[in-house]
Amino acid sequence: MSAAVDPWEPHPRPRAVHGLGDPDTEQGLLNLRDLGGIPVTGGTTRHGVVLRSDDLSRATTWEVEALLHAGLSTVVDLRSPHEVASAGTGPLRARGVEQHHLPLLPRSGMPGGLVARLTGNAVTPDELGRWYAMVTLASAPLLVGVLELVARAEGAVLVHCTAGKDRAGIVAACLLTVLGAGRDDVVLDYTRTSVALPALRRRLGLAAVAADVAVLVDAHPGTMAGMLTVLHEEHGGVREVLGEAGLTDATTARLRDRLVVATPARTSA
Repeated sequence: MSAAVDPWEPHPRPRAVHGLGDPDTEQGLLNLRDLGGIPVTGGTTRHGVVLRSDDLSRATTWEVEALLHAGLSTVVDLRSPHEVASAGTGPLRARGVEQHHLPLLPRSGMPGGLVARLTGNAVTPDELGRWYAMVTLASAPLLVGVLELVARAEGAVLVHCTAGKDRAGIVAACLLTVLGAGRDDVVLDYTRTSVALPALRRRLGLAAVAADVAVLVDAHPGTMAGMLTVLHEEHGGVREVLGEAGLTDATTARLRDRLVVATPARTSA
């Protein structure tokens, strides 16, 4: 009898999938990526456990099969009720994938309130980053709930919104920070969305956005850096905010068990 294989041990070819969509035709998942391979305290994040993406209702039949083959068991949908009603949830529910609708912005998927407050002024990355921090503070219990779902899921978890930038970016930043990722690595993960943004803008009808609000449809490093700075300097940091909202040591330990691949100790020659 062959030995049992831990499905979450690192593989030479990670089971997770990246960027399956076609940016030329704007079909499929344009901003899908694995959160594996990112340096955190004690090692790196494990491939094939947490994915982030744009609107999962846009997934093609082939993408659905690829995600199921990658071990997907749980979907966390951060979109507003209006977005879900308009676009639908996609085909994975019918395939037995557990789905959780946790709207990070119940009323809208875009920071319209920020635009309204800044009417007549250009929106800067720092200002959008402060808005991210406001969302994190206001939604801290929900964000804790997302991390608890990741911690107890049986297979891979996919977290998505409409573009996979703002709301999915906030969740990814919280998860990575809780695991001990450095500021630069959290910012780098956020900026990786830039590759998908031209096609996403065309799909969403935002290809010709005015220059003064262009940062809203960009993945500028200053935006995520701004969020982390506000939370650190004014609220003690992401971990402190989530801890006050109910994130326990037990959940953090479970997240580390699922997600962290230890760095092998170096042996002297």
